[in-house]
Amino acid sequence: MHHQYAIVPKDTTEEKLIELWVRLKKSSHTQRAYRRDITVFRDFVEKPLASVTLEDAIDFCDNLDELEIINKCGQAKPLEDNSKRRIINSVKSFYSFAYTSGLFPANVMAAIKPPSAKSAISQRILSEATVLKIILLEQDPRNHAILHTLYAAGLRVSELCNLRWRHVICRSEGVQLDIMSGKGDKQRHVLLGESSWNVLSVLRGTAAADDFVFQSRQQISRDGYYKGTRLDTTTVFLIVREAAKRAGVLNWFEVSPHWLRHCHGSHAIDRKAPLTVVRDTLGHSNIAVTNEYAKARPDQSSAHYLPL
Repeated sequence: MHHQYAIVPKDTTEEKLIELWVRLKKSSHTQRAYRRDITVFRDFVEKPLASVTLEDAIDFCDNLDELEIINKCGQAKPLEDNSKRRIINSVKSFYSFAYTSGLFPANVMAAIKPPSAKSAISQRILSEATVLKIILLEQDPRNHAILHTLYAAGLRVSELCNLRWRHVICRSEGVQLDIMSGKGDKQRHVLLGESSWNVLSVLRGTAAADDFVFQSRQQISRDGYYKGTRLDTTTVFLIVREAAKRAGVLNWFEVSPHWLRHCHGSHAIDRKAPLTVVRDTLGHSNIAVTNEYAKARPDQSSAHYLPL
């Protein structure tokens, strides 16, 4: 096994390991890029790098479209596609080094592929008709509710999986979802229509307030969740991909839960939803610096602009 050939002492700190990895690169420019890239990753996962799971890695890649960098003028700007590919490749390089050094138990980035040059957001926007087909052709009540909620609420996959029944509040005009951000330090409220309440309430049964809305059916899931507890994000990816295939999407194998979030934003804007409402519904940090402090009315939600 590779642990027999460890090239780094076991008492090496995370910072020391990163520095050893960076120093393998001769170019000072590459070294600076590596330090920046691994910092972006550490800031997102907020846990020791050795304990990062495949689910964490998938969540990171799925949220790259919403990460921002600070430019020389101090302005926050979205990452460009080239930057996303470089960051993922940098993190993959680090985990390969840490694993072969004998310090990490697994290379969780081995299965992660960097986005291709053609994976811009504009190419992840499906038509309204296609999204509705993806949702309506799903006959399984739980999976149908997953697809419906990803699109209707524009949720990140981790937000969907962490949703508990106490976060689902019935209101006279529909349902309110109380969403904790993936980083756990922000909360937002998403208002959905009556159709969303009808879809979700089918799943409630005798579930307690603290039970997860979307539960695993496996005896034990890929990420260690037992039957009847939290559904893991990898399963949601498979559900979305299979639904896209069923709906006849040609590149169904590329479709991810985040595509439905992109579709929510794009379709709502097409239907004249104010940008600030879309921003607050999706939980973006900002649309642009000039509009950073603009707030939507609390009784609005971009979900109300969708054809559901």
